[in-house]
Amino acid sequence: MKAVRVKVGGAMIDCVVQKAQYGNNQIALLLIAQHSTNNETQGIFPGMPVGKPTVCLPEQSFAPNETIIKDCDEYAGFLDALEQAEIVKATGREISSGYVSYKVVDVLI
Repeated sequence: MKAVRVKVGGAMIDCVVQKAQYGNNQIALLLIAQHSTNNETQGIFPGMPVGKPTVCLPEQSFAPNETIIKDCDEYAGFLDALEQAEIVKATGREISSGYVSYKVVDVLI
């Protein structure tokens, strides 16, 4: 599993990224707090779920290595962190659903 540091609220949290799948076989990325001194000093326990920045849109079709990332609200900045950690790479495409636009990414793990 690859590691990444993300900002959640005011805290920088060290996470491992777990690749999973939604029921429609679209890729899901789960961020889970890892054991680190940084996390310990903030009272963040290893194994604690940090977030799932991917979104399942069953009506959309994706290539086998693609998914979509929510890069706003509580997940603002996650896309940049995941790209810097070479976990995903933005394709430049976006998909809108409701009032939100999601970034299409290639998953590299």
